[in-house]
Amino acid sequence: MAERRRPDKGRGTSVRKGSTLRVEVDGPLMHAVLDGPETDNTLGHGTLRDLLALYESLRDRPEIRVVTLRGTGRSFCSGTEPVALPESPGGGLDGAVAAARLANQVCNAVSGTDAITLVRVQGAVTGFGLALMIACDLRLADDDAVFRLPELFVGRPPCWGGAVGRLLAEIGAPRTRELILLGERVEASTAERYGLVNRIGTRQQNDVLEALWTRRLLRAHPAGSRVAKARLRAYGQRGRPGHPAGSDAEILSAFSALAQYRETHGDPSRLPG
Repeated sequence: MAERRRPDKGRGTSVRKGSTLRVEVDGPLMHAVLDGPETDNTLGHGTLRDLLALYESLRDRPEIRVVTLRGTGRSFCSGTEPVALPESPGGGLDGAVAAARLANQVCNAVSGTDAITLVRVQGAVTGFGLALMIACDLRLADDDAVFRLPELFVGRPPCWGGAVGRLLAEIGAPRTRELILLGERVEASTAERYGLVNRIGTRQQNDVLEALWTRRLLRAHPAGSRVAKARLRAYGQRGRPGHPAGSDAEILSAFSALAQYRETHGDPSRLPG
C-alpha cells in the first residue's frame, strides 16, 4: 500500500509488493484508490490485507474524518482472485475459509470506522466489489455501473464480505433474494431504485457531487458526525440476522455444504443453464 501525502499533511506507510491500493491524505480527508485497471480491479490477498490495515488504522487516526474509495479504469471492482475450493466435505477448507474470513474482516473494518465513508463506483461491481461498496456509508454510481453477485453460478457460497446481512438491512429480503438467487445483472437505475446506491449520474455529474458531498461532510461538527454514525450503525444492526460478516463457523458450514453437494452432484459451476 502506497500512501501519498500533500505538503505538511498526512502520514506515510510502507508499500506492500503486489498491492494495488493507493492512498492520499489531505488533512482530514483520505482518498483510497483501487489501482488495478488491467484486471478490472480484481483484488489479490495483498490488496485485501492492505485495505484491512488501512481501515483498521483509522481507529488511531481520529483526525481522518472522511474516506473516499474508488477504482481506476473501467470498473470499480470485479471481485477477488479465485481461491481453491475443497473437493470433499472434510478436506482443503483452510485456504477457502481464510480467504472468506479476510474479505469479511475488510468489510467489517470499512463499516466499523468512525470516519464517514464515501464510495464511487463505475463499470463492474461484482461479488466482493458489491460487498465492499455496501459496507460504505454513502454510495455514488456512474450510470454505466452494473451490479452482480454471481457466486451461485460459479460454484461458490455467497459468504464474501458479509454482504448478505448488510443487503438484508439496506434493501430488504425480496431484493436480496433476487441478487443472490438469480445472480442477474442489475443496472445503475435499478440499483438506485433498490437502494443499493444513493445517487446515479454521469461521470461529470458525479465528479461535482462527490466534491460537494465531501465538502459538506467536512463542514459538519466532528463529534456530531461520529455520534451520528455510531447511532446509524447501531440502528442498522438491530434488525440484521446474525453477525454482519458471518462467523467462522458459518463460513465453514457454507463451504462444507458446497463440498458435500459437489461430491454428490458434481461441480455446480458446470451445471447447464
